[in-house]
Amino acid sequence: MAEQRTGRLGYQAYRAGVLLRRPSEIADRLRGRLERRFDTVLPIAFTPCDEIHTRLHRLLGVPVGCDACLGFDDVWASVTARITDPCGHDAGAGLARAAWAAVTHLRPDRVVETGVARGVTTAVLLEAMERTGRGALWSIDLPDLHLAWRGGVSAAVPARLRTRWTYVRGSSRRRLPAVLADLGSIQLFLHDGLHTHGNMLFEYETAWQHLEQGGLLVSDDVDGNGAFSHFAEWTGSPLALVCPEDRKPGAFGLVRKPAPISPRPPDVG
Repeated sequence: MAEQRTGRLGYQAYRAGVLLRRPSEIADRLRGRLERRFDTVLPIAFTPCDEIHTRLHRLLGVPVGCDACLGFDDVWASVTARITDPCGHDAGAGLARAAWAAVTHLRPDRVVETGVARGVTTAVLLEAMERTGRGALWSIDLPDLHLAWRGGVSAAVPARLRTRWTYVRGSSRRRLPAVLADLGSIQLFLHDGLHTHGNMLFEYETAWQHLEQGGLLVSDDVDGNGAFSHFAEWTGSPLALVCPEDRKPGAFGLVRKPAPISPRPPDVG
């Protein structure tokens, strides 16, 4: 009992210190709580599990029977081995596999994600970049204070991968516009931060403006509200997909920004 009391006091002292050093985070955390309270859950149509792999590769415009994605299972085992205790903030295998396929096939130079927590998806993205030999990742994250107090933020990301990584602390509403403005354009965006209707739409619309044609927007937890379905409908892109997670509740979504159609060459003769 005394140990638990000491732990609680230590956490409270840590939290107070963080909020004193970073007062802007107070408003951001309170705003997030209010948004979660008033969000509503809307039904989302899932793609049948046995079609996900096929439809994902069609969305990326690559052959279904590719060998490039075969390395994911070993990487996933390595990433999850570094974080043995379960945590609700960790990404599922389905989202991670989609992120792996996106980097492997699109070979992006600039990737932005929101939400890090213990860095499961972060590590997968960076490992895929390491194997393709190109790309850099910017991660915007307002960390869970309890996770940060325990030293668990980005615990899944090994030191050897961090040369390609820039960690930006803060809420996406404060940090995302400036990061994207500095980068100019990106080829892949992944949302896994605050899953509220307002915040998700803000991130989608902000990232879409900087996403190159042919680029991909990926979002976790699209089943919690209607933000992703509303956004996919607004874009008018025929390249959208919603998939159930693998071995955990929820669903993730993908929408690809259509590339311009090449003009047909003139007939000869």
